[in-house]
Order: sequence, then C-alpha cells, then structure tokens
Amino acid sequence: MLTRYGLANTMLSDDAIRSRLQATIESLRYWVPTISDVAVVKEREQGSSWTLALAPKVDNACPVELTLHPAQTFDLIVADEEYDGRTASSFDLVLPLIEAVTEARVVQRRWISLATGAERAVETIITLADGSTWRDGRTIEALADAIPREAAERQDRHFLPYRR
Repeated sequence: MLTRYGLANTMLSDDAIRSRLQATIESLRYWVPTISDVAVVKEREQGSSWTLALAPKVDNACPVELTLHPAQTFDLIVADEEYDGRTASSFDLVLPLIEAVTEARVVQRRWISLATGAERAVETIITLADGSTWRDGRTIEALADAIPREAAERQDRHFLPYRR
C-alpha cells in the first residue's frame, strides 16, 4: 500500500529493518547492470545510508536519486523535486519505483497562477507496473493562500524512457 508520503507505515525490529535494507540494496545492485548502458550510475555509502543516482543518457528522461536510511526512511530526488525523510515500512517497492522512473512512468504536475505565472504547487506522480501510484508534492504556502486552486492551471511534464 502506498501513501502520499511514501510507503505504508508499520514498524519492524532493528534487525529486520537492517536485513530488509541490505536485501533492497543488493536487489538494486543486481538490477543496475540492466540499466547501466543507458544511464550514468553512481552508488555511494555515507555512514549507514546508501545512495543510488541515475542520470539518463537520453535527453528528456527523468534523473532519479534514492537514499535509503536504516531508520526506515528514504530520500528521493525525481528530476528537480526533492522528497526527504519519507517513511518506509517495507523497502519492497523501492526497485519497482526506480524501474517506473526509468520506464518514463513519471509525471510532474505543476499548478501555475493564471494571473501571474507563479508556481502554486508541484506534485510528482510515479505509476508502478501494477498500476498503483506513488505521489508526493509540495505547496508554496504563501502563494496557495493568495491564489485559489481554481485560479491556477495544471501543467504536466512527461519524460522519455531511458531505453528507446
């Protein structure tokens, strides 16, 4: 089950979390060679956190960076939007999430003021292979108070797949 701020929230023991985190890292490492011909791949460990960054070699594909933390949280950068400290009770959906980005199942939706062109809000929507979605976003509170949603226009940004 996905939620607005990440994956569903249920707590596990520290040993179980570390084990699942390590299994997720290994599954991502196993998957990386399938995409390394169409993306620049960077992996790094910082303390107890692990990061995977993918920069597509194709113009207009969506770069993504994922950092997994042992405290059942993750950070995700999708194109130019950052989602830090999201809760993850299970890392099982991490690989499908990254695969969806590389397969161009990402939309960045921006709400722009019709009167001024100012950005009121932005949302990132990633559709997984099973049809479920991960979505997160941010609202610029100062503008949201001044610009009602009906006075904003939706602009969707779509991306190309890494492999064409």
